[in-house]
Amino acid sequence: MAHYLPLKKDFSNFSEVIRGFRDESLLEALVHKAYRDFIAQGTYSYRRFIETFAADLAQAGFDPAISAAQADRVTALLGRGQVLRQVGGRVRSLHYRSFPGRAALRVVLRPILRRLRQLGMGWV
Repeated sequence: MAHYLPLKKDFSNFSEVIRGFRDESLLEALVHKAYRDFIAQGTYSYRRFIETFAADLAQAGFDPAISAAQADRVTALLGRGQVLRQVGGRVRSLHYRSFPGRAALRVVLRPILRRLRQLGMGWV
């Protein structure tokens, strides 16, 4: 019970766990302990993950280092089409919103989106 509310496999403590979820002070204490023990110490950060992964690669005989030119190329490739992906995401989000003119916009956008998917832009 240091970082989470344990539920037994046979659910025999289910009512206790539910009581724990309803106890705001208990939940707050769990969150603070988890933050202190994992996040604040950097034990489970993205940086730590990458450092560990790179060390594992090196130990296996791989050189995880890349040249500046390779890093620039990867950055350029990742950036290519970023604006289109952002626009596509915003267009897709309209599907889940209700607003005046939504039906008319759907009529206009549907053939455009269909054509973009045919061209291999499945992320739209």
